[in-house]
Amino acid sequence: MMTSARAKELLRRELLARRRQLRDSPERKAELDSQITRHALALVRELNARTVAAYDPFPTEPAGRGFPAALAAEVPTLLLPVTLPHGLMAWKDYEGSEQLPPGILASCDVVLVPAAAVDKSGLRLGKGGGYYDRALAGLSVPTAAVVYHDEYVHTVPHDPHDVAVSAIITEEGWWRSEGTKTP
Repeated sequence: MMTSARAKELLRRELLARRRQLRDSPERKAELDSQITRHALALVRELNARTVAAYDPFPTEPAGRGFPAALAAEVPTLLLPVTLPHGLMAWKDYEGSEQLPPGILASCDVVLVPAAAVDKSGLRLGKGGGYYDRALAGLSVPTAAVVYHDEYVHTVPHDPHDVAVSAIITEEGWWRSEGTKTP
Protein backbone atom coordinates (compact mmCIF):
# COMPACT_ATOMS: atom_id res chain seq x y z
CA MET A 1 0.00 0.00 0.00
CA MET A 2 1.32 3.43 -0.97
CA THR A 3 1.90 5.90 1.84
CA SER A 4 0.25 9.31 1.83
CA ALA A 5 3.65 10.96 1.50
CA ARG A 6 4.51 8.85 -1.55
CA ALA A 7 1.09 9.46 -3.16
CA LYS A 8 1.48 13.20 -2.56
CA GLU A 9 4.94 13.24 -4.11
CA LEU A 10 3.81 11.35 -7.23
CA LEU A 11 0.82 13.66 -7.77
CA ARG A 12 2.94 16.74 -7.08
CA ARG A 13 5.54 15.66 -9.68
CA GLU A 14 2.88 15.02 -12.31
CA LEU A 15 1.17 18.36 -11.78
CA LEU A 16 4.38 20.38 -11.60
CA ALA A 17 5.53 18.79 -14.89
CA ARG A 18 2.28 20.04 -16.47
CA ARG A 19 2.97 23.51 -15.11
CA ARG A 20 6.45 23.53 -16.63
CA GLN A 21 4.88 22.62 -20.00
CA LEU A 22 2.36 25.43 -19.62
CA ARG A 23 5.18 27.88 -18.89
CA ASP A 24 6.55 26.98 -22.34
CA SER A 25 3.29 28.39 -23.84
CA PRO A 26 3.50 31.95 -22.49
CA GLU A 27 0.42 33.26 -24.32
CA ARG A 28 -1.78 30.45 -23.00
CA LYS A 29 -0.37 30.81 -19.48
CA ALA A 30 -0.95 34.59 -19.54
CA GLU A 31 -4.56 34.02 -20.66
CA LEU A 32 -5.24 31.50 -17.88
CA ASP A 33 -3.50 33.68 -15.28
CA SER A 34 -5.56 36.70 -16.31
CA GLN A 35 -8.77 34.71 -15.91
CA ILE A 36 -7.65 33.40 -12.50
CA THR A 37 -6.84 36.92 -11.35
CA ARG A 38 -10.24 38.13 -12.53
CA HIS A 39 -11.99 35.39 -10.53
CA ALA A 40 -9.83 36.03 -7.46
CA LEU A 41 -10.85 39.69 -7.63
CA ALA A 42 -14.50 38.63 -7.96
CA LEU A 43 -14.18 36.62 -4.73
CA VAL A 44 -12.49 39.55 -2.99
CA ARG A 45 -15.37 41.81 -4.09
CA GLU A 46 -18.02 39.25 -3.10
CA LEU A 47 -16.54 39.18 0.41
CA ASN A 48 -16.14 42.97 0.46
CA ALA A 49 -12.58 42.21 1.57
CA ARG A 50 -10.41 45.07 2.78
CA THR A 51 -7.47 43.01 4.06
CA VAL A 52 -6.25 40.11 1.92
CA ALA A 53 -3.31 37.76 2.36
CA ALA A 54 -2.04 36.27 -0.87
CA TYR A 55 1.19 35.10 -2.46
CA ASP A 56 3.63 36.32 -5.09
CA PRO A 57 3.50 33.55 -7.72
CA PHE A 58 6.62 31.80 -8.94
CA PRO A 59 6.84 31.62 -12.76
CA THR A 60 4.99 28.29 -12.95
CA GLU A 61 2.33 29.11 -10.34
CA PRO A 62 -1.24 30.15 -11.18
CA ALA A 63 -2.21 33.83 -11.36
CA GLY A 64 1.09 35.11 -12.76
CA ARG A 65 3.48 37.85 -11.79
CA GLY A 66 0.85 40.62 -11.85
CA PHE A 67 -1.31 38.94 -9.20
CA PRO A 68 -0.12 40.92 -6.15
CA ALA A 69 -0.36 44.25 -7.99
CA ALA A 70 -3.90 43.50 -9.17
CA LEU A 71 -4.97 42.62 -5.63
CA ALA A 72 -3.20 45.65 -4.15
CA ALA A 73 -5.10 47.89 -6.56
CA GLU A 74 -8.37 46.44 -5.24
CA VAL A 75 -7.87 46.32 -1.46
CA PRO A 76 -6.42 48.74 1.09
CA THR A 77 -4.21 46.08 2.70
CA LEU A 78 -2.46 43.20 0.96
CA LEU A 79 -0.22 40.86 2.92
CA LEU A 80 2.43 38.65 1.32
CA PRO A 81 4.30 35.73 2.91
CA VAL A 82 7.85 35.65 4.14
CA THR A 83 9.30 32.19 4.71
CA LEU A 84 11.20 31.64 7.92
CA PRO A 85 13.35 28.77 9.14
CA HIS A 86 11.75 25.59 10.49
CA GLY A 87 8.74 25.65 8.14
CA LEU A 88 7.24 28.85 9.52
CA MET A 89 5.83 31.88 7.73
CA ALA A 90 5.54 35.54 8.60
CA TRP A 91 3.69 38.20 6.64
CA LYS A 92 4.56 41.66 5.38
CA ASP A 93 2.50 44.44 3.86
CA TYR A 94 2.68 44.58 0.06
CA GLU A 95 4.13 48.09 0.26
CA GLY A 96 6.52 47.45 3.14
CA SER A 97 9.32 45.19 4.18
CA GLU A 98 8.64 45.00 7.92
CA GLN A 99 7.35 41.68 9.19
CA LEU A 100 3.97 41.88 10.85
CA PRO A 101 3.11 40.35 14.22
CA PRO A 102 2.19 36.68 14.56
CA GLY A 103 -1.52 36.06 14.17
CA ILE A 104 -2.00 38.79 11.55
CA LEU A 105 -3.87 36.32 9.27
CA ALA A 106 -6.77 36.28 11.75
CA SER A 107 -7.44 39.92 10.82
CA CYS A 108 -7.74 39.14 7.09
CA ASP A 109 -11.02 39.01 5.23
CA VAL A 110 -9.69 36.24 2.99
CA VAL A 111 -6.44 34.32 2.54
CA LEU A 112 -5.53 33.23 -1.01
CA VAL A 113 -3.07 30.33 -1.04
CA PRO A 114 -1.13 28.57 -3.76
CA ALA A 115 -1.55 24.86 -4.29
CA ALA A 116 -0.35 22.16 -6.66
CA ALA A 117 -3.84 20.63 -6.49
CA VAL A 118 -7.06 20.90 -4.52
CA ASP A 119 -10.05 18.60 -4.22
CA LYS A 120 -13.78 19.26 -3.80
CA SER A 121 -13.54 19.08 -0.01
CA GLY A 122 -10.91 21.84 -0.06
CA LEU A 123 -7.94 19.66 0.81
CA ARG A 124 -4.92 21.05 -0.98
CA LEU A 125 -1.62 19.62 -2.07
CA GLY A 126 1.19 22.08 -1.55
CA LYS A 127 4.89 21.92 -2.21
CA GLY A 128 5.50 19.56 0.68
CA GLY A 129 6.95 21.88 3.31
CA GLY A 130 3.76 22.32 5.33
CA TYR A 131 4.16 26.11 5.50
CA TYR A 132 0.54 26.87 4.62
CA ASP A 133 -0.91 24.05 6.72
CA ARG A 134 0.82 25.58 9.75
CA ALA A 135 -0.23 29.13 8.78
CA LEU A 136 -3.88 28.15 8.21
CA ALA A 137 -4.26 25.87 11.24
CA GLY A 138 -6.98 27.20 13.53
CA LEU A 139 -7.77 30.12 11.24
CA SER A 140 -11.47 31.01 11.03
CA VAL A 141 -11.36 33.43 8.08
CA PRO A 142 -12.24 32.40 4.51
CA THR A 143 -9.40 30.73 2.61
CA ALA A 144 -9.13 29.93 -1.09
CA ALA A 145 -6.71 27.72 -3.01
CA VAL A 146 -5.61 29.07 -6.39
CA VAL A 147 -5.00 26.40 -9.05
CA TYR A 148 -5.43 25.76 -12.75
CA HIS A 149 -8.69 23.96 -13.46
CA ASP A 150 -7.00 20.66 -14.35
CA GLU A 151 -5.46 20.74 -10.85
CA TYR A 152 -8.94 20.71 -9.30
CA VAL A 153 -9.06 16.96 -8.75
CA HIS A 154 -11.45 14.41 -7.29
CA THR A 155 -9.27 13.50 -4.31
CA VAL A 156 -5.98 14.77 -2.91
CA PRO A 157 -3.93 12.39 -0.77
CA HIS A 158 -3.89 13.87 2.71
CA ASP A 159 -2.78 13.48 6.29
CA PRO A 160 -4.56 14.48 9.51
CA HIS A 161 -2.54 17.72 9.78
CA ASP A 162 -3.59 18.98 6.31
CA VAL A 163 -5.85 22.02 6.47
CA ALA A 164 -8.74 22.37 4.00
CA VAL A 165 -9.59 25.67 2.32
CA SER A 166 -13.11 27.02 2.08
CA ALA A 167 -13.01 27.97 -1.62
CA ILE A 168 -11.29 27.16 -4.89
CA ILE A 169 -10.28 29.62 -7.61
CA THR A 170 -9.41 28.52 -11.17
CA GLU A 171 -9.59 30.11 -14.60
CA GLU A 172 -13.19 28.86 -14.80
CA GLY A 173 -14.42 30.69 -11.71
CA TRP A 174 -14.52 30.37 -7.93
CA TRP A 175 -16.73 28.27 -5.71
CA ARG A 176 -17.03 27.01 -2.17
CA SER A 177 -15.47 23.72 -1.30
CA GLU A 178 -17.92 21.02 -0.20
CA GLY A 179 -18.92 21.10 3.43
CA THR A 180 -17.75 24.64 4.17
CA LYS A 181 -19.80 27.59 5.35
CA THR A 182 -17.50 30.36 4.12
CA PRO A 183 -16.82 32.31 2.06
